[in-house]
Amino acid sequence: RDKDKQIETPLQWVSYKQKFFNTSLIANKELFKTGAKIKVSTPTDNNNIVKTFNTQLQIPFNNTNAFSFPMRMYMGPNIYSELKKMDVNLTEIIPLGWSILSLINKFFIIPIFHFLGKFISNYGIIIFILAVVIKLVTFPFTFKSTISMAKMKVLKPEIDELKKKYPNQAEFGQKQMELYSQTGVSPFGGCLPMLLQMPILIAMYRLFPASIELRQQPFLWATDLSSFDSIVSWKANIPIIHSMFGNHISLFTILMAVSSIAVTKLTSQTQPSAGADDMMAQQMKIMQYVMPVMLMFMFNKQPAALSYYYFLFNILTLAQNWIIQKFFIDEQQIHLQIQENKKKPPKQNSFQQKMQEIMKQQQEMKKGK
Repeated sequence: RDKDKQIETPLQWVSYKQKFFNTSLIANKELFKTGAKIKVSTPTDNNNIVKTFNTQLQIPFNNTNAFSFPMRMYMGPNIYSELKKMDVNLTEIIPLGWSILSLINKFFIIPIFHFLGKFISNYGIIIFILAVVIKLVTFPFTFKSTISMAKMKVLKPEIDELKKKYPNQAEFGQKQMELYSQTGVSPFGGCLPMLLQMPILIAMYRLFPASIELRQQPFLWATDLSSFDSIVSWKANIPIIHSMFGNHISLFTILMAVSSIAVTKLTSQTQPSAGADDMMAQQMKIMQYVMPVMLMFMFNKQPAALSYYYFLFNILTLAQNWIIQKFFIDEQQIHLQIQENKKKPPKQNSFQQKMQEIMKQQQEMKKGK
């Protein structure tokens, strides 16, 4: 955007970047002085110039003939490995995301991309391998999560009985946690895969649009993985639809949305069914089907590589969940195991103990009132 800014700290470098390229001026030894002025403007009298960038820098001249101020200039692509060689944190111009997202991109996604890029020229195949690697890494957590949801489904009749027996919400919550502890079931086991996978997906959402490695890389019907894979487009700017969805339809985005609904459908088979009076569970179920439609609007204008990765991830999830449900889940065996666990002394993790303590305190406070 157009902006004038004065920097009140010494600078080591100044960089102007486009989506995939940058021009940077770097001070080699001493820093540029404070008071640097930066100006970005859009010329109104020249349609051939998109933006004008101007920077006024001050060097610490000491009025001697022997004075020198070594500088370097980098003009080239925003390739992480190349910018890292400059050894001045020039990689900051690449939008890798904040905190954990940046770490995922720096130490996981980018290294895999560069390593596979040495042997494979097709980035569609590289993204496929990346999706497989991530699924393999998260498989133990997915397996544990799916088994945990199956146990919750088997326990559903007992939980419904507790709900009828203890209408008081605080008392019901306490008895519910006691049941989980007694049977060795974790109500939060199903959250693990989502907690692991969402940061990776968000990290890619930040990285892929700015990844020059994907620029002009074709795959299947997509002519450029760094842009959307339009199969239908129109010229008319339809209000709201134009700003939210764009003037086109991306096939990978549709496949992503359809596969997301299929994943939700298959996953719901292992989840305990929500009762007609459980409004929260009913709303969550509706949201599971609404979310893919919302993502379709969000991803339609994003790079095809992003929708393609999400589609692959969904297909691998479908295959993984089907295998787990087909060969590893036996509800009768799970029920027998739960009954056996009831005979043993209950084991509680620190989180369950804390939850029970909180519920007891709430119950005592209500009795006191």
